[in-house]
Amino acid sequence: MKNDAENVRVGLLGICGVYAGAAILADKAPIVIGRDPRLCNLILNGKRISRKHCSIWYDFNKGMYVITDYSMNGVFTETGERLKRGWPILMKHEKVLYIATPENSFKLI
Repeated sequence: MKNDAENVRVGLLGICGVYAGAAILADKAPIVIGRDPRLCNLILNGKRISRKHCSIWYDFNKGMYVITDYSMNGVFTETGERLKRGWPILMKHEKVLYIATPENSFKLI
């Protein structure tokens, strides 16, 4: 029998930008966002996007996402609050983040 963690589908839903409407699942591996395809598995282009901008993974034990910003131009909540660079931040499902600019918005699903 599978445990509950194996049945949970987690990831991102694109709100704005090139991924608008797309569901990006991250069941086991982290989602790493940035410009450089050698470092990242979700590619965003733009002057304000870092080569490795941030990582997002789901901690099944805590039931929350862990977001780490590695960038110069930031990861922000939907209210415009910038996440602290280099510090893993816990966030719940349904929160909206934007990567550098509101044009790159995603919902944690």
